[in-house]
Amino acid sequence: MCNRIEVAACLCAALVVLPCWLAGQTPPPEPVELSPFHVNTNSDDGWLAGTTLLSTRTNQDLKDVPVSIDALTKEFLLDVGAFDAFSAAEWIANASVSSENSGVGSGSPASATDPAPDSNRYAFRGIANESGPTRNLFTWFVPSDTYNVERMDFGRGSNSLLFGDVEPGGQGNIYTKRAAIGRSFGNALLQVGSFSSYRLNLDYNQSWGSKVAVRFNATKSYSERDFDFNHFGFEGVHGAVTYRPFKNTVIRGEMEAGTYDRTWGTNRQTIQERREPGLGFNNQWVVLPNNTVVRNSTLPAIDRQNAPAGETLSLLENDPAGFPRHYNWFGSDQTSNRKFRTYSVYLEQRIKDVNVELSLNHQQAKWDEVQMRGNYLVRTDVNGRRHINFTLTDRYVEQEQMTLRGMVTYHLAPHSAFSQMLIGSAELRESDFITDLYHEKNDLATTGALNGNASRIYYRVYIDDPGAYDPALLGRRANLPETANFRRILFLDSGRGEAGWARAYSASANGKYFNGRLQSIIGGRLDTGNAMESGPWLNANRTPRGERVPITTYDETPERYTPQDTLADIEETTHTSGLVYKLNSNISLYGVYSTSFRASNGGAVDFSGRAIGQQHGETLEFGLKSDFFNRKMVVNLAWYDLERSNVDFQYEQTGITEDQMEELFNPAGRSPSDPAYVVVDGRREQRMQFSKGVEATLIFYPGRGWNVRLAGAYKKVTQDNSMPRFKELLAEAIARGGENPGYIAAAQSLVAQYGADGREVSARYAAPFSFNFATSYRFPRESRFSDFSVGLNGSYVGDYVLNYVDGQEIRGGRQFNLHSTASYRRKVLDRPVVFRLNLKNLLETEYLTMGAVKLQDGSIRKLHAYGDPFNVSLTTTIEF
Repeated sequence: MCNRIEVAACLCAALVVLPCWLAGQTPPPEPVELSPFHVNTNSDDGWLAGTTLLSTRTNQDLKDVPVSIDALTKEFLLDVGAFDAFSAAEWIANASVSSENSGVGSGSPASATDPAPDSNRYAFRGIANESGPTRNLFTWFVPSDTYNVERMDFGRGSNSLLFGDVEPGGQGNIYTKRAAIGRSFGNALLQVGSFSSYRLNLDYNQSWGSKVAVRFNATKSYSERDFDFNHFGFEGVHGAVTYRPFKNTVIRGEMEAGTYDRTWGTNRQTIQERREPGLGFNNQWVVLPNNTVVRNSTLPAIDRQNAPAGETLSLLENDPAGFPRHYNWFGSDQTSNRKFRTYSVYLEQRIKDVNVELSLNHQQAKWDEVQMRGNYLVRTDVNGRRHINFTLTDRYVEQEQMTLRGMVTYHLAPHSAFSQMLIGSAELRESDFITDLYHEKNDLATTGALNGNASRIYYRVYIDDPGAYDPALLGRRANLPETANFRRILFLDSGRGEAGWARAYSASANGKYFNGRLQSIIGGRLDTGNAMESGPWLNANRTPRGERVPITTYDETPERYTPQDTLADIEETTHTSGLVYKLNSNISLYGVYSTSFRASNGGAVDFSGRAIGQQHGETLEFGLKSDFFNRKMVVNLAWYDLERSNVDFQYEQTGITEDQMEELFNPAGRSPSDPAYVVVDGRREQRMQFSKGVEATLIFYPGRGWNVRLAGAYKKVTQDNSMPRFKELLAEAIARGGENPGYIAAAQSLVAQYGADGREVSARYAAPFSFNFATSYRFPRESRFSDFSVGLNGSYVGDYVLNYVDGQEIRGGRQFNLHSTASYRRKVLDRPVVFRLNLKNLLETEYLTMGAVKLQDGSIRKLHAYGDPFNVSLTTTIEF
């Protein structure tokens, strides 16, 4: 970015000059105080965490913050076998994590800070989360793994004071491992398991005296799935250094580099309810399994431009026309090899009651993907032959982000009954994002431009052909014939470059009154941002054949970038205010009101071109936090009322075309040149969402050797003010009369399906009731099983609204997962060794209910996907 060098130079100068300036000071003999910017994991006790940063970015006791937070310690993550943020989030109250086979989270990044794939696989409080967890409170898009993670905290509710651009349901944060001064230690982990999975971790910390420590972490992991053409691999190295030249000065650094290798598909196959009226060659150039090419325009009209009628149904092994469970007709739906590197530098300085932290973070990732699209649907032609059509796309992506953050705290304590921790922060983030999409096209399709779908190449597989289910067929690209009118090329069809600048300034105060009996938090934050894009220049400078030129970054060619639509500019003020009142030493009551914003849809427009605007969130929350029996039982209970506005969504347009909608929404005689003319372009509208509920987390040590963790929630997620522009135009059409009654009926059907106000949201993450538990028991020393531990854990999601059919809700989809664990501890060569056995999905589910549709005959059919299979993993950890 344009001032990246200046930023880095300023920080480096501070790192050098400030310690030198302090060199003449005589270090006082007092012990070193804990940093307010660092979460104190030393206070973690087994599954119970002590402090958090998820309030105002400063270290506070969990029981003293008016925020609902679930903190997952390193020991808990190991015990339940969670090695990424998504498997960890399964243990959070009122969180929902979509399974890999749900089809959620399989996309590619859409912006510089989008951590896709998988970014939208989890939700909090019934609100889908489009962003991944932050790391050390930096916006993060690099793939994460727990090999270098100290702890994960998940906060719920609107909290842009802390996170900035975020959904109101909640957000996670990862704390990485730091080099620890004063002790040297290490451990190694080896894991093997079902579906060819394995993992190797190494963690080593070396301290020299009281000033310097370094830490090294490394991992290599690999896993497959219970269906074909899938694998996930991760390799990473992470280094950290801590240098304390003086008592009140700390300099830290971190770096990480690695590769995330992913080949993704699914066995969630679907089929159209009714066959097509023709052969279904509705694309220009189709390559058949024998490598012959069918040209659409040479076929009879009946055999092209045909769409199959009816609903899309699931196609499972136990259905009459289903496929074996291991079949993955997607083939390698998405293959990517993401290489990344990141580094962070921190300077912390204490000057009496003032603490200052300067930090710099840089992230970079590059990768290429091969995407298969369109082959999830089995279609049937007029002759009864079932087939799949798909395309292949090459995608190249680069992401880069630089963040500079400064924080300062001042402890104001004029009286023993009154104190304030004043906190201020400023942050500058600069980001680059470029992506190129290459489509396969026929170079000889026309002598003119090749852009558009007319020259695109599609592949067809007839599933009744011998050997049709074959990797060579499903991913084939080689040896396509070249004829007088066909030659395959990779054509740079689309893509874009984006450069963004985001700035944030916040001020907050944590107050304590009456010797800590009453505590408060109040704070506000201003986020501003703007972006440049290369799309207009690229569109205006295509080659004579319509191909885009390769995209370059803003730094390389700033003249090619122009400002994005001002609708996408950010200028948002958010705030948080809350109180904690200690009834006694064990019980505290709290209340908080907080706001948030989400800028991802800032430039979005509805189907008629009107701006939707930024999303906003508000949360009102009251709760209770308590600990009893010397922290042997900790209870958190919360009630909340959440509102989210300007939520944009896409509806499925059935029964009426865009041209027909345009005819309906414009009075007869209104000219397209009239400024009032409604141009229908797209299927996007907006709504509001509401979520109200209660949630609770209990961590309990009922007796010697026991750990118990329970979390549950009940909520109701509804929508309102849905499709306001659509309803407005439809009402005007009905009022003026004379419009096509068929068009009106079709538009009313769309409103009934997608725009009914006040009804429950139809999504798994909006399930009213959810619950999870984890227990473990370690046998006492005097027992003959003294080196053993056993555990049981699981989660339950109740029925939810699958869909609305003729205005009636169809419910289903409940799911119960049960897992177990056992461990054995002993010394080998005088080194502590732990063997862990994890058994997942003890109650293997044949399939999960995912939705419901109405068939042509009026009956209702529920849609399914295969459930997660039983699997086993054995982990060995050795300390040294």
